[in-house]
Amino acid sequence: KVKGEGTQLSLPLELPAAPALERLNGWESMIADYATTGLTSGPHALALLRDRLRGEGMVTSDGLATLRHGNRVTVAGIVVARQRPGTAKGIVFMLLEDEAGTINLVVPAEVYERHRSVVRSEPLIVAEGKLERHPAGGGQINVLVTSMRALDGAERPAAEVKDFSLLDEAELARQRDGDFRSVAPAIQSFASGRRR
Repeated sequence: KVKGEGTQLSLPLELPAAPALERLNGWESMIADYATTGLTSGPHALALLRDRLRGEGMVTSDGLATLRHGNRVTVAGIVVARQRPGTAKGIVFMLLEDEAGTINLVVPAEVYERHRSVVRSEPLIVAEGKLERHPAGGGQINVLVTSMRALDGAERPAAEVKDFSLLDEAELARQRDGDFRSVAPAIQSFASGRRR
């Protein structure tokens, strides 16, 4: 039997040094922010892609103010809201956000039918169309869309974010590819009960 005085002997343990971690780049940091909190305090996703987008001739939301009514434009952004009122004859109204502000899109019914999956499911889109600025509308700027597509930023690596919830394989693949769709915030849809 060992008799003690109620104190525990210290056990000399040498702790290993903290592992050296690579610093996250801007895209990885943004993906990690959205994945963990649903928002980011860092650069906007479009700011991280702007050099490439500018090279493709895309205009920012603040750049639209310098263009004339009727000009052909290409814009890109995060889908913030989409609305398809029953009284609008199939027209879809979308609100995009880029690093400078917001962009109103008017998607005619025939364009919606051609690009339905992009309109309904993509969080990052590119839209081409005609700039509308009517004096009667107080100078409100809209883009009357003629075509649209998903904006891919997947050439950037994914941040290593661990989420222990059950995810389907497609979701896991998108996260591995650094796809913004896997972490994009929810889009406001004002016609979520209506299916077409």
